[in-house]
Amino acid sequence: MPDPLEELQKKLYTPERPTLPQTEKPAEPIQKNEPPVLIPFPPQEDLPTSSWKRIKWGLAIFLVLALSVALVVFYRGFYAFRKNNVELKITGPDTVMAGERAVWKISVVNRNKASLKEGQLSFQFPDYALNPSQSSGGSFVPVAGLTNKITIAELAPGGLFEKDFAADIIGGENFERRAQVVFEFKPADGSSIVFKAVAEKIITVSSVPITIDIKIAQETVTGETVGLIISLQNQSQNAWNSIRARLELPSGFKIKSSSEKLSDFNNIWKIDQLLPQETKTLTLTGGVNGLAGEGKVFRVFIEGQEGSGWKVYKEASGQLNVIEAPLMVNITTDPEGVSSAVASQTLIFKASWQNNLDVSLDSVIIKAKITGEVVDFGNIFSGGNFDLVAKTITWNSANLPTLDTLGPGQRGEAAFQIRVKDKITTGSIKIELTGESPTQPEGISVSKILSQATIVINVNDR
Repeated sequence: MPDPLEELQKKLYTPERPTLPQTEKPAEPIQKNEPPVLIPFPPQEDLPTSSWKRIKWGLAIFLVLALSVALVVFYRGFYAFRKNNVELKITGPDTVMAGERAVWKISVVNRNKASLKEGQLSFQFPDYALNPSQSSGGSFVPVAGLTNKITIAELAPGGLFEKDFAADIIGGENFERRAQVVFEFKPADGSSIVFKAVAEKIITVSSVPITIDIKIAQETVTGETVGLIISLQNQSQNAWNSIRARLELPSGFKIKSSSEKLSDFNNIWKIDQLLPQETKTLTLTGGVNGLAGEGKVFRVFIEGQEGSGWKVYKEASGQLNVIEAPLMVNITTDPEGVSSAVASQTLIFKASWQNNLDVSLDSVIIKAKITGEVVDFGNIFSGGNFDLVAKTITWNSANLPTLDTLGPGQRGEAAFQIRVKDKITTGSIKIELTGESPTQPEGISVSKILSQATIVINVNDR
């Protein structure tokens, strides 16, 4: 059962919140669109006359200033100095023969509306050209880095400056030589800016007027001595200096004599000067060794000095072919393959020959020289003429009519017998066969038509 005292205390000390009366929220009034109220402008008052004058003067000053600025901008744009309005040209030939003169025309046009000043024109000649103004007695000496300079103090608007430059050109066939012109200038308006224009012209050397003639036989046989003639001719109107002829000789060719001194290590023929229309000749002789069918090529190079080196200006070549012996000879045993003999044996030998040329050989002579102490020279039988003193058998047109004229590709042969002595120890029989003709075929370098063949037979007493 609750304590009455405790209940009383709760009622005394627990406050109760008052309850407020509930009221309804009033509704918002509905707004109606009322027409706008027009407020009239206040009546304008006229400006004073002085104010209007000030406005008019301001507008006038503004227009004058704007027009002035426009005129200045227009003037500066119209009369502005532009580098591209200075035209630099170089004209000249595209090709020239070495040693001939080339002429270049230089033109400068000022297309600006203002002048230019302090112009410096520099013309650089092609490398190794000769300035005619420095020529002496028509001599032709290459000069590198040659430049001419000309001052153009002033060139007015629309002004034209022209100048010709000339030089003699040298070089090898298809060499390109470059001429260049540089023009430096300033505007005449007081500007310190230096403008530069550059133009160039390339000229090609079409030919070299020095002919190279090489005379040499078309054919020879190995072991022969042949002659070589080299001729150089200057066909221009200028003398040529500082040139040389370099010879490139084939393997198997050894110089025996020379009409001009050649350097020992590279076969250089030095030429101090080659005058206009002058011809110089070099004659060589030398021995040739090679295989049949081998071609021996001789080359000649005309070289000019450029700086510290040498450049090939022109070249030519000639060829000598090594052929088989024009008259081939051979000697064999019959039957073939016999390499030894004994006492009292009779040996049969066969000599043969053939014309290897496409022309006839006249008066052919065939000889067989026999050596050996074991040979019974009293018992030698042949269709030729045997010389006991010379121990030689000879066949010619007198005893073999076919040798009078041996046609192209024609063959021939002759047999002979040799008897070995009855009493011998050991020894050998040696036969040297030669064929010759006095015919000198055109284009073949031989002292005479001559060929050889040899056979050796060993002999013993059994």
